[in-house]
Amino acid sequence: MAEPISPRFLEGPIPGMSLTTEPGNRPWENPPMLVTVQEAADFYSSRLLDEETQDFIVAALDQGLSVDVVVEQLTTAAVMEGYHTIDISVLIAPVVRELIMYVGDMNNVDYIVSYEEMQKAKRVPYKLAKDIVNEVMQESGKEKPAEKVEEKPLGRGLMAKRSIR
Repeated sequence: MAEPISPRFLEGPIPGMSLTTEPGNRPWENPPMLVTVQEAADFYSSRLLDEETQDFIVAALDQGLSVDVVVEQLTTAAVMEGYHTIDISVLIAPVVRELIMYVGDMNNVDYIVSYEEMQKAKRVPYKLAKDIVNEVMQESGKEKPAEKVEEKPLGRGLMAKRSIR
């Protein structure tokens, strides 16, 4: 059985901490264990499809964390623990995202993919709102209000355009 990934994203190093110890003592100061994207995909597949890890993922998604936030936390924690580099975490993020959504779907959890998509879904497009207002105005028997054309006063300075009279 694979080891579950611990949510230790809050236990990261303090800035300047690497300067207080011998070089090479920290996991992120050594070469990573996973060098290729395929190795990282295998690593995350085995870990995220484990039952204990699935419980953590389902709990996080059920609490309202978005899939993107969980992906970022997992990949950042793996970088800090020396599993892979930041480059690999950027390349593997779509795979991890799909795995987390798969776990959510398997466990019938309603999850938020990203907060940005949620905000876009709540917003009504301008064109649709304008059409609805026009339709309501026509149904109520009123014509739509005429748009006011504002006349701009002519400038009065030395460099102002002169009006022809």
